[in-house]
Amino acid sequence: MSRNRLHLCFMVWGEPFLAALASTTLPTLLSPNNLPTAARNAEVVIHVYTDQASLTSAQRVFAPLEAFGALHLHPFETTQGKVETIATHARPHRGASLKHEINVQSTHHLIELVLREDAAGIIALMDNNFLIADGTLTHGLEALKTGAHAYFLPTLRLTAEALDPAMWAHGVSARTLVKTFPRALHPTTRACWATAAEFSSYPAQILWPVEKSGGEEESLCRAFFPHLFLFHPVPSCLDAVMTADYDLGLRAAGGPEHLASPASSDEGLICKLTPTDYAPVSGEKSPLSLGGLAHFLLASTNHRHRELAARPFRLVTGTVDDAAWRSCEATSLNILDQAYALAERALAELPPDEPEVQAARNAYLGSLDDFSRNG
Repeated sequence: MSRNRLHLCFMVWGEPFLAALASTTLPTLLSPNNLPTAARNAEVVIHVYTDQASLTSAQRVFAPLEAFGALHLHPFETTQGKVETIATHARPHRGASLKHEINVQSTHHLIELVLREDAAGIIALMDNNFLIADGTLTHGLEALKTGAHAYFLPTLRLTAEALDPAMWAHGVSARTLVKTFPRALHPTTRACWATAAEFSSYPAQILWPVEKSGGEEESLCRAFFPHLFLFHPVPSCLDAVMTADYDLGLRAAGGPEHLASPASSDEGLICKLTPTDYAPVSGEKSPLSLGGLAHFLLASTNHRHRELAARPFRLVTGTVDDAAWRSCEATSLNILDQAYALAERALAELPPDEPEVQAARNAYLGSLDDFSRNG
């Protein structure tokens, strides 16, 4: 690979979140076929957006990464946004709104920096609770080298209390992570199983069981809202007003021909280590239905998310029976196609002059800007 510049982006502040990052994201990022290999093929720059009170701790936590690239700390209090510092901009906000504003402002700051100083630069979006399977970063960088503008992965949540941190202390393989799913999938992810008796009312992804010839079960994932892991920023990324990284990625890609994602977990996998009590499953308690899925598509997605869900992702533990995978891919795609057709028929039958209907139509059928405004 030619030596692009790779900008690792972290937004983390407060001792508990720095500690979480130090015990999950960093040891898996430092596994042999992630950052160490990437640093041989790209110039690495580490950007940490944090508050003034966390600077000393952040310097200590991120010190191991300095063996692979230059560390830049960006304090909210002195990092300038378009009009004011990140801290000043975020000051009126609290709770989730505060995090949202900090994430948007920090991401925009880095995008502007890369657009201004590094036209061929690649941004990698990190979180403080990632388990990054060995080789994932290398695979994503290779995809961007060969023509992709954005690299996505579904991120499946694992229950923190169900796993021993020793498992990933020196990195972890994708198959090791996938084999924990029967005991460790988080309730919010379990509710996204197509066979769940109480299916999620907000399925960021849907998982289908795949029966292989030997009787062993694996799973196939289709994600409406996968994580954007790597992307080449373009000016339109600055129009994103949500923290949703898929919004950035779809803008960066421009079209499906420049999207990339791993075909299976053997190529790349990121899981999110999550406490049991995070975001308990809510909404109606009912199985997956075409009507329920169509309602979700109209209420919570834009037509461009179909580009993401169209990409099947195989979660592999053993020898792959390709015929079983292909059968599940066809079955799951047929269900999605039926749900999309039902959603579009329902939208066409609604009275067109009502403001709420116009907003829904614009959010679903319009641009990503329309989705941001009306979704």
